[in-house]
Amino acid sequence: MDVPCTTIIKHSLVRHETSQGHTEAKARFDSAKAAERTGGIAQAMKKQVNLERSAFLAALRAMYWLTTNEIPHTTNFSSLLDMMRGLGLSYLSHLNKAGNAHYTSEEIMQEMVQVLSDEPRQHIFNSMRKSRYFSLLIDETTDIAVAKQLIIYGRYLTETHEVRTSFLAIQDIADGQAITIVAAIKAFLSSADLDINKMAGFGSDGAAVMVGRRNGVAAKLRGDNQKLVNIHCIAHRLALASAQAADGITYLMKFKDLIGQLYRFYEFSPVRTAGLKNIQDVLNSRVKLVQAKDVRWLSHNQAVIALKRTYAAVVTSLEHEATERNEATARGLATFLTTFQFTATLLMLCDILPLLSKLSRLFQRTEVDFTHIDANVTATIEALRTLKSTPGSNFRDLDQFLKDSSTVANIRYSHAQMDQFMKSIYLPFLDNIIKNLQERFPDVMLLSAFNIFNPIEADMDQQHNLQLLCEHYTTEVAGLEEVEKEYSVLTTLLESQYNALTTTQVLQTVQKVHGDTMPNLAKLAAAMAVLPVSTADCERGFSSMKRVKTSLRNRMKESTLNNLLMISMEGPPAEEFNFHAACDSWAGMARRRLNVI
Repeated sequence: MDVPCTTIIKHSLVRHETSQGHTEAKARFDSAKAAERTGGIAQAMKKQVNLERSAFLAALRAMYWLTTNEIPHTTNFSSLLDMMRGLGLSYLSHLNKAGNAHYTSEEIMQEMVQVLSDEPRQHIFNSMRKSRYFSLLIDETTDIAVAKQLIIYGRYLTETHEVRTSFLAIQDIADGQAITIVAAIKAFLSSADLDINKMAGFGSDGAAVMVGRRNGVAAKLRGDNQKLVNIHCIAHRLALASAQAADGITYLMKFKDLIGQLYRFYEFSPVRTAGLKNIQDVLNSRVKLVQAKDVRWLSHNQAVIALKRTYAAVVTSLEHEATERNEATARGLATFLTTFQFTATLLMLCDILPLLSKLSRLFQRTEVDFTHIDANVTATIEALRTLKSTPGSNFRDLDQFLKDSSTVANIRYSHAQMDQFMKSIYLPFLDNIIKNLQERFPDVMLLSAFNIFNPIEADMDQQHNLQLLCEHYTTEVAGLEEVEKEYSVLTTLLESQYNALTTTQVLQTVQKVHGDTMPNLAKLAAAMAVLPVSTADCERGFSSMKRVKTSLRNRMKESTLNNLLMISMEGPPAEEFNFHAACDSWAGMARRRLNVI
């Protein structure tokens, strides 16, 4: 044979089986096979965990979508998940474990809402704890369940020295007494681990219970923090100034009531509304009547403008309702609208209210520089004074307006009637507004002292302002002499490098760039930056509360309402939200049969 044959002897095989080399090789082989088997099990378990975590993350995203859009979650969550399964997300079936472990129950939903709200809440609270100072904005209201609610907002500095205003909490309170509100505020500060000594300002609507000098909420809080600055919301001041301007002018109060009655006459009747629209189409004046939503004159701005634009159609509609349907209310309204006094008042308000409305919108912004408040109020007062001698465009066109409306209302007036109107309504109303604005917006010494950071006033003598600030913040700054040294350097910068900056930008620059060289001014800048000029954010919070806590959800718990409002108002966009962190937080709340770790 060309290929040799090898003979294997039996006893050689037997001897090899017991050799050390064979034993070691067999052990390695068995170990490899075992690893292969257990590795498969581990891999399967890992896959199962991934599917369960993915299912819960998807459920969290669904819950976040519902709550950020203020959609009732308890009644829509399960159906939303069903729709998602129908779209191909079959792994959502892992939310239903064997037995009674169904991870779409009421309890689980509330836990989801809790962990979703904790993400923005902890971010805000951590920022407030790190902020050199913060302020609280407070307001109270009554919800749909006739429960008294206290809403709390915070104004603070971020790590980059930018100012933020955020929703913090809404709390049930037994009554509106100062001692009750103070207790609620202190309890909140304690639960959030916020130091009351870092509280620089307290903003409110100016109600007596809030700003009373002896027993008001601000006065009681100042007992724990002497540097606390009490600020009456400028938007509320303006509303009060305009609302009280009509006091003593009987016709204006009657006018206000009739405007509301006119809106309700159409709002609650589809037939009347349809008839008005038909007449508007014929007259080519399709304008929807606007509701004057409250007792304040500022809310009547859009209402009077809309009524002026569709005046002829409204009068025609009212007369039609009175004639065809024998409507006594329509007849009375038509009679009222077709008088000289009404049309003159309507056009007068079309000139006056836009000035106040513009100022109100300015004051309702989240960021308002209070060093500019005086200038804006002064400009508005001057514009109102001008109207006394030179009526606005609407009132000047009274004759043309009556001529254009002559087909529906034959209104004539005498010089004596005009003189009487000017003396009894026009001029007194303007005088009252001007007087109220001057009284409601006096020169507040401490707030005005912060003009030291206003580049426009850099060349003025600020000695008195510096002294005033040092006395108020005596526990915060080194002393007047040190502050004056720092300010001499800042003055040079304000007149040269920073002369084009706004006051807000100067505050940020002093803290960020000159914090080491101007430590005292940096503290004053931080205190000024967080002072709350307006509590308009609280009003927006109440609007959100009314959308969330509706008549169908009137039994909602305080904790649930807090969580839903936190998500709705402070939750980031879904693509920026850390759902994995929320998932981990939920997993740590209790032992779970759903494995998401």
